Amino acid sequence: MFKSIVDACKEEGFTLQPTSLNLDFESAVHDAAREVWPTINIKGCLFHLGQNWWTQIKKLGLTEQYKKEEDIGKWLQHAFGLSYIPPHEVEDAFAFDLMHKMPGDERCQQFADYLLHNYVRTTSRFQPEIWACFTKDNRTTNAC
Repeated sequence: MFKSIVDACKEEGFTLQPTSLNLDFESAVHDAAREVWPTINIKGCLFHLGQNWWTQIKKLGLTEQYKKEEDIGKWLQHAFGLSYIPPHEVEDAFAFDLMHKMPGDERCQQFADYLLHNYVRTTSRFQPEIWACFTKDNRTTNAC
């Protein structure tokens, strides 16, 4: 996909060498961008991050709990705050703050596992440097 764009630009006499891209959370798209531009700085869209997390909340049957001002709802809402702290602090905030307050519901553990596997660790599919918007100039949800 990106190679075709680069080739088309080259045919027109232009060199396309972006330093950063805002992308959705699709591994294949990230991989394609890195294949063409190995040093590209990829940032994720906050809207799509929230969409992914919300989809997981729905899959786990936690929609009603999310809407309530009770332990599970507050904990889930608190999880979304991870995107507003510095990327290098996300893993510790998750471990020492979010997990410390996690309600004793198995679905909360499943949501935490989902976040850990896909987003929180520096070895996750989408590391905090991609989505934590603390250092972003534009923190709106539609900046992708």
